[in-house]
Amino acid sequence: MGKLSQFAIVLLDPAKQACPVFTGGEVINGKVIVHLSDAMSMRGIFILIRGEARVRWTERHTTGSGKNRRTTTRTYSAYETYIDTNIPLWGKQVQGDMSGDNPSLAAGYYELPFAFQLPFGLSSSFEGAWGRVRYYMEATIDKPWKIDHTTKRPFTTLANLDLNQRPDCRLAQENFREKTLCCLCCESGPITVHLQLHRTGFVPGEYIFVNATIKNNSNTRMDSSTIRIDQTISFHATSKTRRSFCTVAKIQGNTIEPMATEVYRNVPLKIPAVAPSGLEGCRIIDIQYVFELEVDPSGPSFDIDLPIAITIGTIPLADSWYYYQQYSQPAAMMPGYTPTAPLPDTMGSAPPPSYSEACGVGLAEEEDDDEKKQSHQYGDTGAAWAPSYTSYNYPEPSAPLQGFTVQPISGATQNVG
Repeated sequence: MGKLSQFAIVLLDPAKQACPVFTGGEVINGKVIVHLSDAMSMRGIFILIRGEARVRWTERHTTGSGKNRRTTTRTYSAYETYIDTNIPLWGKQVQGDMSGDNPSLAAGYYELPFAFQLPFGLSSSFEGAWGRVRYYMEATIDKPWKIDHTTKRPFTTLANLDLNQRPDCRLAQENFREKTLCCLCCESGPITVHLQLHRTGFVPGEYIFVNATIKNNSNTRMDSSTIRIDQTISFHATSKTRRSFCTVAKIQGNTIEPMATEVYRNVPLKIPAVAPSGLEGCRIIDIQYVFELEVDPSGPSFDIDLPIAITIGTIPLADSWYYYQQYSQPAAMMPGYTPTAPLPDTMGSAPPPSYSEACGVGLAEEEDDDEKKQSHQYGDTGAAWAPSYTSYNYPEPSAPLQGFTVQPISGATQNVG
């Protein structure tokens, strides 16, 4: 593009260059590469480190009636800034004198180093339909009275959520429901559904071992049973809240004939790479997860839903690996199976964490003027806004699924609530 043949942001740590994920307090070490084929006059070169949360959506509202009927479009929004730091790399700002003629950078290849320590308490990166938390570095060649040159590099920030600091995550939970269907004024036998979880705190990559019993004592067939993890995202504008619902993991059960029973015996469901619960550090976006069993009777009857709230963290419970080893064995599929009491010196530890691109990301629309400003942009950030989350490489359990079907979720199917 004219005199500028290369303009890029490079991280010095090869692992961070390949997967730029940081936590609060870490130092970003990098360099801005500038390659000029000819001298260029400019005010200077600087890099912006920015972190922000935005919520925005529009709704149409109708008032009045008849000839006085009016429809208006109202915008709901909120905004938070976490980082907004400019670091001068070359030019007038570095020299400390903004007066006089603009300096000229001679033709050549330049590497301009920078370092920045991230503040503590930052929110995790997130992308949703009506809001996001984004962090990025943007280098600019500042050319007054001309169009600037810019290059942008998104990165992910993660706020650690240690499940060991939340005692409730170790507690077993269960839910029970009984429903009687009526058909042509004739009451049939009840449908009883019982769902159990041995704990409620998990991390991405880990398996939830499902235990549930569905007894169909009615004369109506159950078309299916479904186990799923639902994500609820609340977007808080200044005067209103909007929610979306997304299924991030799912197991499809079998048809249950009248007077038949279906049993989930430690059936494994893997948790994909998703944002931690709560999205701590952000006041305008909140994320919660529910583990739910749904039974669908044929015909017009209402579904039977059994929800249990769960917590998705970034650091697993200390005994999670032991229980994984116990529940993932074929014997765990047998009726009456109970894991033996864990021994501290034999529990071992969970697999080391890695990072995986977020499951079911829906990118928020671009609406701010800063992102629409005119500039010659370098680099491709089209898909780079999708954050990467901590994920643990638990091996696939050896216990069979016994006819159940795990349905991968390739994208976010969001419904407004």
